[in-house]
Amino acid sequence: MKLTRINKAILSLSIFMFFTWSGTAYAQGLRDVNFEFGAKAGFITSHITGDGIDVLENQWRGDDAFDVLSDNNFYFVAGGISAKFMLSRNIAIQPEVLYHRSGKRYDAQVGTQVFDDVEIKTDYLTIPVLFKLQIPTAGFLRPNLYAGPHLSIQLNSEVDNLQNVPAGLNLGYLSPFRTEDDADDEIRNLDAGITLGAGVDFKLGPGYLGLEARWMRGFVNVFDTDELTDNAEEVKNSSLLVMAGYSIAIR
Repeated sequence: MKLTRINKAILSLSIFMFFTWSGTAYAQGLRDVNFEFGAKAGFITSHITGDGIDVLENQWRGDDAFDVLSDNNFYFVAGGISAKFMLSRNIAIQPEVLYHRSGKRYDAQVGTQVFDDVEIKTDYLTIPVLFKLQIPTAGFLRPNLYAGPHLSIQLNSEVDNLQNVPAGLNLGYLSPFRTEDDADDEIRNLDAGITLGAGVDFKLGPGYLGLEARWMRGFVNVFDTDELTDNAEEVKNSSLLVMAGYSIAIR
């Protein structure tokens, strides 16, 4: 079943509200528990990896393919909101909603014709649920480690700049994008995976300024093989995010 963009937005909001309500209800049963609300933004570098992408790149470097091909990470912005519930002095659960774009970028050449920024890209709304360990320290610093699952909902997908490639060129299982760039049907609506990260919070005014780095790994195939060939299997998302944010405690 394909999700419309409105349904995707409703699903994302419903999931976040569920985790926020669940955390609030649980926190109300604990004594001296802090709730923190925050916002964050930063940068993401991502790529797609796996046997399926190796097959594609081998096809693009083979006969009747590109003369020159270089693959690159995809860079974009990321940001969102978080709600942290302290379960004990040093343990917290933190659901979030983040927007980011993931994918991979290629530079290619056929003869003297250059194709810059051939991109496979997807906009995601990602909902991580993180279990956070705050490392006890004296002073105004709060180092932390965290891990947890995440669910990513596809908002929009495109495969750009293959439309002007010469007709006889072998584009492998991305041949459908010779005539269009819309990839909403060919890229799966949902991804799920794990998030691992570390950060440090600094006391600043009424709240905390946080700096963090995290790695997100998807476990679901990026491409829908019902729409593309079986060679599109085993293609997964992998991303590194660096973000800064500010949170305020609410009792």
